[in-house]
Amino acid sequence: MFTVRHLLIMVVLLAAAASLAAAALPDSAITGSIAARSQELPNQGPVSQGGRVVGWATGARLKDRTVEFDAITEAKRLEPSRNLDFAGYTLSVVQVRLVRYPNEDPTAAPVFERVVAEIKSAPGN
Repeated sequence: MFTVRHLLIMVVLLAAAASLAAAALPDSAITGSIAARSQELPNQGPVSQGGRVVGWATGARLKDRTVEFDAITEAKRLEPSRNLDFAGYTLSVVQVRLVRYPNEDPTAAPVFERVVAEIKSAPGN
């Protein structure tokens, strides 16, 4: 038979388990939300900053909590230190592996290659 002491211990254990589950929920909810939207992320499209188009992204894909791009072209006005917007996502650039100038002309619009950007907010969040 269960005594009052056994019941109190079970209540405390259930409360602790519920508390741990609630603490883990926001992180898993965000991850699930981003994963659910992965099919909505277009492969290519305009990149903007402050409402102004500053480049064209290609090869976009979601990976963990980042969006990776094969390239962002026509990026003359792109400022990697500022947040950028792509397909409803607000992103912060964390890595640009290569900056290339077409025809080696430094006055031409640069191409940012293999860009990794951290997701700051996703559509609907």
